[in-house]
Amino acid sequence: MKKEQPKKIDVGLADLGRQTKDTIKKVMGNLAGIRETVEKKKGYHQHRERIWPPLVEALPAVESRIRGYAAQYDIFNFIHDGNPVIAESIDRKMDRVLEFICCVLGDEVLKNIATKLRESWPKETLAAADRAASLAALAAEIRELETEEELICCQLEEFGVTIDRRPDLSPEVFLEVREEDEKN
Repeated sequence: MKKEQPKKIDVGLADLGRQTKDTIKKVMGNLAGIRETVEKKKGYHQHRERIWPPLVEALPAVESRIRGYAAQYDIFNFIHDGNPVIAESIDRKMDRVLEFICCVLGDEVLKNIATKLRESWPKETLAAADRAASLAALAAEIRELETEEELICCQLEEFGVTIDRRPDLSPEVFLEVREEDEKN
């Protein structure tokens, strides 16, 4: 009995010339490079988002918080509480203690916190203005790379090569490229 030969699966490249197959391999290599670059840029973008602000920008927020606690403290109600038998929540009691400390010792608390922050603040910081500009530039680069990636995928599909899309591909880029492709 004669064995059956396994059927060859036609992936749409059988009728293409050798030069076209080499071109597709080259394009696939470019696509892999673009995808790797996109992933690196996205990682860098996430890193830039998490970098701490300079201490000069953070200290006013700390001072504002301390001054806010101090402003909330009402010495009269603390001493002459309407009904001392009624139990407050532990959180509220701690808030009252914090408010009291900030009211009485606010400047000292601020000095101590500022000193501790200076000692432990990370060396790598990014000012708010620089952060916004950096993140916007990275987002633009990522969008440009994703557009290029999607254009390559569309071109490969024209040759019958199906490419899996990255799951985190921007839907706007996908739709924009599809829309432009349909116009042409």
